Amino acid sequence: MHQPGAELARGAGEGAGPIGVDAVRERGFALGAIDRGIGGDIDDHLGAARDHARGDIVGGEIEHRAIGGIERDTGRHAARELPAHLSVRSGHQHFHRSTRPRKAAAMLAQALRRAGTRRTAADLEGSLAAYCRAPLRHADSTCQMPGSRSENQRHFHLLLIAASCALSALAILRDPILDDVGVLHLLLAREIADTGIGAALALFDRPVYPILIAGLHQLSGLSLLASAHLLGAALLALLVLGFTRFAVLLCGERELAPWIALLVLLFPLLNEYRSQVLRDFGFWALLVCSLLALLRYQATLRWRHGLWWALLGAASAAFRPEALVYMALLPLSCLQGETRATRLMNAARLYACMGLLALPPLLVLARFDMLQAPLDALAGTLESVAATIAEGFAGASARYADTVLDPRVGALAPVALAAGLLTVLALKFAAALGPVYCVLLGWGVAAGRAGLPSVARRTWRVLGGIALLIVVTVVLARQFVAERYLVMPCLLALIPAALALRSFAETARRERRQGAFHLVLGIAIVLLVADGLVRFGTRQDYRHQAIAWMQDELPADARVFSNDRTLAYYSGGRFDRDAVSRGDALIVAQRAPLAGVEYWVVRRDGRNPALDAALAAYVSRLEPLARFDNGREATIEVFRVTAGAGPQ
Repeated sequence: MHQPGAELARGAGEGAGPIGVDAVRERGFALGAIDRGIGGDIDDHLGAARDHARGDIVGGEIEHRAIGGIERDTGRHAARELPAHLSVRSGHQHFHRSTRPRKAAAMLAQALRRAGTRRTAADLEGSLAAYCRAPLRHADSTCQMPGSRSENQRHFHLLLIAASCALSALAILRDPILDDVGVLHLLLAREIADTGIGAALALFDRPVYPILIAGLHQLSGLSLLASAHLLGAALLALLVLGFTRFAVLLCGERELAPWIALLVLLFPLLNEYRSQVLRDFGFWALLVCSLLALLRYQATLRWRHGLWWALLGAASAAFRPEALVYMALLPLSCLQGETRATRLMNAARLYACMGLLALPPLLVLARFDMLQAPLDALAGTLESVAATIAEGFAGASARYADTVLDPRVGALAPVALAAGLLTVLALKFAAALGPVYCVLLGWGVAAGRAGLPSVARRTWRVLGGIALLIVVTVVLARQFVAERYLVMPCLLALIPAALALRSFAETARRERRQGAFHLVLGIAIVLLVADGLVRFGTRQDYRHQAIAWMQDELPADARVFSNDRTLAYYSGGRFDRDAVSRGDALIVAQRAPLAGVEYWVVRRDGRNPALDAALAAYVSRLEPLARFDNGREATIEVFRVTAGAGPQ
């Protein structure tokens, strides 16, 4: 029998030195071996091969994405050797993939290794393997029998949703007290439910989340707080499910699903927010769903997938404006293909989808001569953001030069400040990711087990670059970044971490060390659960004690002033929302309300000496009732307002 592998080896050994990929292609060794190895099953037409191998098959549509990675790794000639057979009969799609691509990949990789191109051979072999492992979902409903892959996948998705909702319920039960932002959303939802959407628009520039809370409250009859928690749990479940599907489609490996789902469900930073009421939930969930539509567009180049991407991206921007940065830069992930014109056309289609989506409202505004106002507002917003970033960093650099650096090196303040802020950001990112995930990701990178398939690298890099750009911009402008800005970068980091974990499991199974792997995995899960319990709506007992005391002791509907919105809300009294929002400033300026107010609730954390000094001027009018502290510097004091002269 003819041995193509032996012929490849002999052909590779005839030259005086190593033979590169181009030389192998020119001599025809690799192509000849593959043709003889698969018995003529390979289609010789590049156009048909590209259509068949465009990407994963999702929802009965061809999305063979592996072809892009193979073209980048080995040249366009490699696409001719990718067999993928598709037949359409009686209105149903029947998919069949030959088992011979694995043998062909092995023979070609062997020849390329012997020819001195080990890295290229490894990439090709990995791309072909990812293609052969890509998930198949048959469009024929008759194939979805009990116990089939489609039914198992539905059960897996339902299990993910149930697990996410259970974690949300646990977090809410552990710490039902909302923070300042959550209380603000509930107050806005109350305004919307009582007076309509117009009132919310006058108070807040992006009231979408309070509008949804108020709508669910009116439809279901639940309280505003219960409606907010129900909506948040649903959005977080959508986030967990959507991100798991996104990671699977991005890497083209169905076997990755349980590992990425495990990492997302146990992610401590995400679990920390489950007890809160945040509009970020809608931003994260809808943005991930838009990324699913983006992957389908990259695979099929169909307009409807591009329009879905634009629609879901616009919906996520209604929750947080950072989504507009993703919308503006994500088309760069489509800059791949045969020619520059093809790459530009693929990206231009996405921008055209955004334009088509924005065209109807723009025409309506133009018809009623209302277009100029939003355009001016947009331009003013962009100009204000740019000025805020520049002025914030310039002012911080000047303060840094005056208070830290020697005057002789003051000119280095911007560089030194930027380097210091980026170092702090890296440490905060590591803290947000958690020690267990940092160790797993570090091991995967060091051991070469966390590398993404070639077909996924460009999209993942563009996404990671956008997420880091947003975070770095916020840090340089404010010299501070909230942890919720780090959720998207951390989620993207979970994909290579899941690849490393799956590789670890496969290595343990291959070496028959499943017991050691299960022990390490169990210890890691215990550590993550412990971290999650610590972060689950981190309890502040002194706040809980103060709230419980006020609800028991203060009269219902008493007039209350406070410098903390959460304490004012849970006191059960009536309060002025604007006065509470400016509570610290009013006390320091000695303009805090006394007339018509029965109780004061003041929170101090030791970081505002001016507040402590200003409170001394109100001693004659305030009778202390209760005091709660956390054992350090933070205290909560409840006063009764008495008759007498106010502060001078």
